[in-house]
Amino acid sequence: QPRRDLTGLLALNPDFSQVEDAVTDISFSYSEKAVADNRPFFVEGAGYFGSRNEYFYSNSVPDFDVGAKSFGRAGRTQFGVLMTEAPDDRYDVVGRALYEIDETNSASTTLVGNRQEDFDNLFGLVQFGGRQSFGLNYGFDAAVTDTRDVSDSSVPQGTGSHFRGSLGWNWDYVYVTGTADKYDTDYFPANGLLDSDLPGTKGASLTTGYYREMSHPLWHVIEASIGEIYRETNAGRRQQQKTFVSGSVEFNIDVRVTAYAEVGPYRPVSDTRGVFESQTNDDRYYSLYTDFNTRSTRYSGGLGYEWGDLGGSPYNYYTAYGWWRPLNPVYVELTAERVDSFGTNDQAVLVTSWAITPEHSLAGRYIYTDDVKFYRLAYSHRPRKGLDIFAVYDDDTTK
Repeated sequence: QPRRDLTGLLALNPDFSQVEDAVTDISFSYSEKAVADNRPFFVEGAGYFGSRNEYFYSNSVPDFDVGAKSFGRAGRTQFGVLMTEAPDDRYDVVGRALYEIDETNSASTTLVGNRQEDFDNLFGLVQFGGRQSFGLNYGFDAAVTDTRDVSDSSVPQGTGSHFRGSLGWNWDYVYVTGTADKYDTDYFPANGLLDSDLPGTKGASLTTGYYREMSHPLWHVIEASIGEIYRETNAGRRQQQKTFVSGSVEFNIDVRVTAYAEVGPYRPVSDTRGVFESQTNDDRYYSLYTDFNTRSTRYSGGLGYEWGDLGGSPYNYYTAYGWWRPLNPVYVELTAERVDSFGTNDQAVLVTSWAITPEHSLAGRYIYTDDVKFYRLAYSHRPRKGLDIFAVYDDDTTK
């Protein structure tokens, strides 16, 4: 760190075995779910590379042999750049610069390059956004991809584009936001997490909502929203049309109740990119969650239930969680889930940690998911600043 606003990192053959992979829940989803990337190389300065996984999703970069990274600020400009080299002649490069026009408005540009055995891919993005003192907020994204030397039949070749615009207005407690976007079929951000049902579509959404924190004899926070989402394929066929409504109340007894509902048809994407099935699913989705002891620093928990029809089948999902910090250095968390959707699946995750001293700590994790049990125990020691020593034991047992 040559100065306070500039940081550089260099990683040679990094060993990420001490890092725990994030665990996704088992609820229904039409597309791949985003998970946190806990690798230190990508966590450090992650905010300088944007916040939308759709454009850059660090989990798409495999564990590498050599990596270099720098990020910082020069005047009104924030910047970040990283490069990695992985086995099988894979190279990834990311660069982003954001210019603060004033305190509430900014412009940015992002470039992502990816070279691997199956293709070469280049992604470029320009963004403008901000808000005005009288309540107006706006955003505009324009992205283009170029993919060459393709040997994988599932990867589109050539150029593709994506545009997204948003416009909204905020009052004291009420807001209205509208968005519109379009995705070419050949739009392919190789290092982004793009939902599989977006290429070859265009759509719009409109949402209005209410949010207020207050001192009231009954509640702390009240929020609600209602909106409509409409998408169609670039061939003019309706892909989805969702009407949704949500509401949440956090009571003064530190209990929060949240309800959500959405209904409408959904046309699934086929195995071919940008080609959609002939039939639509009459989706109906409802959820109800209750969280207890919401403002405690010692323990909390909650229950959730989701139900309806998703993907052409009845859907039920049950979840419960709780965490406890009996002493500041000790933490325990348990999450349990069951989903009934094209069969029944169960998952339970237990996480524990103990900061024995500032230099010594233990962490453990147990995962049960259907027929697999996974155990993990990790010890870490920091003899001095800048040096970490790990001992990690992993094991999984299949019935």
